[in-house]
Amino acid sequence: MAGILPKGVGLLKPPVYELAVAALINPPGVVYEKLLMGQFASKTKAGRARTLLQRASRIVSSGHVEVPAWYEPMLLVAPASPHISAMKPKQIIFPEDKLIRAYYKRHPSARFVPVDFFSDEIHFVRGFALRQLEVQQSRKISEKAALFIVEAEAREEDVKAQEAKEAAKAYIAAGSPEEETPPKEFVRKLTPYDTLQEDHIANIQEEEEQAWLRTKSERQVALFENFHHKLAADRGRE
Repeated sequence: MAGILPKGVGLLKPPVYELAVAALINPPGVVYEKLLMGQFASKTKAGRARTLLQRASRIVSSGHVEVPAWYEPMLLVAPASPHISAMKPKQIIFPEDKLIRAYYKRHPSARFVPVDFFSDEIHFVRGFALRQLEVQQSRKISEKAALFIVEAEAREEDVKAQEAKEAAKAYIAAGSPEEETPPKEFVRKLTPYDTLQEDHIANIQEEEEQAWLRTKSERQVALFENFHHKLAADRGRE
């Protein structure tokens, strides 16, 4: 029956044609196997390129499976093709990104400085890079020359920040006298608020090494105990 169609069916357009074919293949009262998800697997590249509807139509037209309930609605409102041709989006690159990478290369420990996600201030590394880019463009000098200038500004900023911190401590130690104006909080732009130890990375590497050695020792002990348990069990069976 699958190869013989009544006159006029061939003139129908999809999806009506496919519905007519499915009705002829699976007439009422005949029991067929269920359509399973495993039947959609294909080992060929051409088979994998077909859509779900195309694969289902191919399987249903074989006459060996029951037409599932979702098949007719899917024929009436066929899903869009998954093969959409579009240009690959370009990578978003900011002018200061190169300088940020250079900063982290010069100061690897800066990666471990905590970031305040609730702050509206620009991160000090980006602020340093933006300032370097500004100096480079405004003075029309090289990247290296601008770096020396901004590094000097960063050192000066750090000194002022330390002075402001000591002034705040002195004001609090004096009991916050009302006749004195409280010192203003110093805002850093080129340097971090939090400082790390100079050997911070070395300490992290040492901690990782110690953790690895502990794990290795624990595994060796576990293997030794399992070996003795197995040896005792073998002797017990003898």
